Amino acid sequence: MIRLRPDLRAALERARSLEPLNEGWSLTDPPPGADVLDRWVDVPSGADLDEAARALRDWGVHRGAGLRVAADGPATLGSDVVLGIGLGPLWALAPCRVVDVSGHGFTYAALPGHPEAGLERFEYVRDEHGTRFHLRAVSRPAWRTTRLVPVAALRVQAVVTTRYLRAGAALAAATL
Repeated sequence: MIRLRPDLRAALERARSLEPLNEGWSLTDPPPGADVLDRWVDVPSGADLDEAARALRDWGVHRGAGLRVAADGPATLGSDVVLGIGLGPLWALAPCRVVDVSGHGFTYAALPGHPEAGLERFEYVRDEHGTRFHLRAVSRPAWRTTRLVPVAALRVQAVVTTRYLRAGAALAAATL
């Protein structure tokens, strides 16, 4: 949804009656034609991942990335959120529903009105490869505009992804 003066709370109320745009999609087995984004950033090995995950579930990464957030509370299974990003004088709103909370992260699905149909996972990971903040998304354009001008949509996604990674690293570093 594109708006001049977004009312995120009203958009959140509308989101509650919607169903995800990606029925049957999986982050590990994307549907044909879907774009897959798989990015991570190293975080300090001494980071408290439980604390970082709490901040993540409280939408700290999204706020740290410069997005406006309307949610009734932390990311919990079945909870809805509406994210807003300014694009000049306009605002793009992205309603989502949390479909998984596990480990040190969560996954949400795009709801109707989101510029993309798909899933996105945010997670702190500590394993044999080190300690990192991991972001994985499987999506395809949902708006006519994003389908007709995919370069612009991919550019916005790249900018927001970079902001998410920086914010995720900063949240983890703040736990030291």
